[in-house]
Amino acid sequence: MRPTQHPSNNDVLHPPPGVSIGACLVTRIYLAGPMTDLPEFNYPAFHAEAARLRALGYDVANPAENPPPACRTWAGYMRLAIPLLCTCDAICLLPGWASSRGASIEHALAVHLGMAVIYQELPSALPAF
Repeated sequence: MRPTQHPSNNDVLHPPPGVSIGACLVTRIYLAGPMTDLPEFNYPAFHAEAARLRALGYDVANPAENPPPACRTWAGYMRLAIPLLCTCDAICLLPGWASSRGASIEHALAVHLGMAVIYQELPSALPAF
């Protein structure tokens, strides 16, 4: 499977840590998904997936664990998230990511950087970039 291909079914791809997905050796995974306007900023979903991946042995970069920026703006949160994403080998997209402005930006950046992409659910259509 190439890093930007969709899985052929609704199964989520989670190889063991250190296993290649396409050309990428996956050991550190960044979580991306919707937060804005969701109850508790969707942190429970981020924390649950981080715990699940960590139990499988992955190093997980969870933006929900970042301290809030002093400005507390969307741009401020993204300025913390983007450098964190760049420390990873793969991005794991939580349900609803395609309708999230921030997660769509993170997805596009990850694809352009050649990171493996793990979909929690199959998107109906990918955003253009």
